[in-house]
Amino acid sequence: MDLILRIIRSLVDDQLQKDGFNAYIFTAETDFDITEPFVLESSITVEKNGILLDAIHWSYDSNLGKVIIDVLSGETLLPDDEIEIRYHYFKKYSDEGIEGYIEASFTYFVQYKYPKTFEICNGEIVATNNIEPTLEEKYLIALVTSIVIEPNGLNISTPDFSFRPNDKRTIDEKISTVFKTANRAKGLIDFLDTDC
Repeated sequence: MDLILRIIRSLVDDQLQKDGFNAYIFTAETDFDITEPFVLESSITVEKNGILLDAIHWSYDSNLGKVIIDVLSGETLLPDDEIEIRYHYFKKYSDEGIEGYIEASFTYFVQYKYPKTFEICNGEIVATNNIEPTLEEKYLIALVTSIVIEPNGLNISTPDFSFRPNDKRTIDEKISTVFKTANRAKGLIDFLDTDC
């Protein structure tokens, strides 16, 4: 799944941002907002007055988007303590959101009579009989999913087709083009870097 998520994020221009930062002066509340969406929880660090706090002294509530310093853990907060929170994040989509789009894209594989039926099982994409998708199929899943996510925002160029921002073709027309090309090529879809 990681490879497919990376490819999709690249195609929809949602790369990991490493500059997440919020600073606060403690007054009374022990919870502090993280202002960016879709935070990579494992990247969060919290400092108090320039000293890194051990993770046993704070927690992150992803539902609220807040870091909560646990004063019951023995960490004390005094008025005017400086709290700095650093983190990595994605601007557009959560992993869970992209996984939902991946599942939605599987309907196109059925519609275009692709010889395998895919599903997400225990966080991994598998085909019928728990067969892992080939590398070519992973690229195909990522491409179809990217079209589903941002049908008018993609900038993709291959030897066989291209999609530009504000392309007037419908989602179905674009996906049809991809499946026709994949069925004809029976190989890996390569993406050309047009930013050189």
